[in-house]
Amino acid sequence: MPRPGPALVIVADRLRRWARWCALALALLAAPGSAVAAAPAQTPAPAVGRLRVVLAGLPEGAGFTVDGAPRTATDPALDTLAPGKHAVALTLDGVTLATREVTIRPDTTTSIAPIPGPEGKGGLWVRLPPDIAGAVVEVDREPAGPVGAWLTGVEPGVRLVSVRAPGYFTFRRNVPVEAGRTALVTATLDPAGELDVRLDDDDDPTPAEVLLDGALVGETPWREPVAAGEYLVTVRRVKDFTQDEYVAIAQSSTTTIVARPFRPANAPSRSTRGGFALARGAVALDLTTGWPFSLSMHFTGGLSDAFDLGLGVRSAFATLTELDLRGRLMFARTAVIGAALVLDVEAGLGRDDRDSFALTPALAFSARLGERVVVSASVGARLFSDRTGPASDPAHADRDDGLQLPLAVACEIVLADHWNALVRLEGNPLPDPRRLYELDHLDNSHVGFELGVTWIF
Repeated sequence: MPRPGPALVIVADRLRRWARWCALALALLAAPGSAVAAAPAQTPAPAVGRLRVVLAGLPEGAGFTVDGAPRTATDPALDTLAPGKHAVALTLDGVTLATREVTIRPDTTTSIAPIPGPEGKGGLWVRLPPDIAGAVVEVDREPAGPVGAWLTGVEPGVRLVSVRAPGYFTFRRNVPVEAGRTALVTATLDPAGELDVRLDDDDDPTPAEVLLDGALVGETPWREPVAAGEYLVTVRRVKDFTQDEYVAIAQSSTTTIVARPFRPANAPSRSTRGGFALARGAVALDLTTGWPFSLSMHFTGGLSDAFDLGLGVRSAFATLTELDLRGRLMFARTAVIGAALVLDVEAGLGRDDRDSFALTPALAFSARLGERVVVSASVGARLFSDRTGPASDPAHADRDDGLQLPLAVACEIVLADHWNALVRLEGNPLPDPRRLYELDHLDNSHVGFELGVTWIF
């Protein structure tokens, strides 16, 4: 039998090798616990979005959180945010300024840039020690909000920022505010007392300026916290008075200053015959002559700024000498007009058993004309009872009783320091005269007048 050729031998040998390798590979794949396994199927990567937070325009130290977790602008976590809604909070000094909700979309970069308020406006952030409660912020003396709030929509420019808190001295600072930026203000409040400055001037309610150590701080009525210490308080109204007073302000206490303008005693608003009462503590002496009383002297004293009381004596020579008690209660007053209730009680004795008694309630009104003149008018009802002659004479056995309606006008003019001139006219339109004054003088008691001077001291 012939032997195979070399080529056939080589081919047969290679076929046997391939068969052995294939059998071995199949055996390994089929064996339990085989170290070789089929490769797993490829899973696609989850879709993510990216967030960029721009802190331009916020003070240094501002930060933010995303879903409550603090982040930085370069935090890798911002590149792998799950699609959907996320809460972004702006923070400063650990306090949340504002919170915004953003929506993250797959394979998309979302950017937010916090702008303080409307376009072209600025913002303010005021920080304060946390143990001071109830603090509020004012911008240019107008309430703006509590400390801890992000104040937006502030007009650009230099703004006066004030911080007030109960029991503390008010913090004030001029702060430059830029459009599109938030200015940071660090306030310091010192414990303080309180200064209360008032003006007591019923004649002229015009407010007065209040100065603290020469610096203008406001006008009356003025009540503010002031740091404890000693101060020169000036209450000034340029047109008529200045009052200086040194005070010591104690912590947690209130110091009150009541300013009362000083006016010369002859100021025409303090007249004796009209609707203005004499100033408290002032005294006036009227010396007059006229009809029906030839001579008259009357003292008036101011018991309060709205009430005065006077006592006078007047004589019609041999006919009658009379005492007059007069009270005046001012019920309305402005800088130029005054109104008062006046009550006169008059009682007199004369020769031949003559006597008189009269009660006169009246309303009096006054008006200032310039700085030197007061014009007054009054209307009243005089109830009188007179004995006109000797009781033994049957013609005078009955008393002369009646009613008069006295209408009067008066003018008081400043002459010099402490001196006024007085002119007063009185008329009675009713037909019932007082016959007591007709016996020895003119036959008409429907008209009376006074001329005189007033000394006020």
